[in-house]
Amino acid sequence: MLRKSRKAAHKDYLWESIYQLRLDITNYVLKCKVKNKDIKIKKLEHKAELIHKYSKKLKKFHSELN
Repeated sequence: MLRKSRKAAHKDYLWESIYQLRLDITNYVLKCKVKNKDIKIKKLEHKAELIHKYSKKLKKFHSELN
């Protein structure tokens, strides 16, 4: 029972992390646009890589349930 609740908590954490990363990327790009600043591509690439990594983990959780 504990293992199942830990998996559910981790799954929720991954969803929240992906959502937060997407918000961070969107806000960063919009702020740079408004202030006419250059966008730091490395920063965006890192966050995109994390989204990809977390998405793969979520797919793994989904496939384990089926």
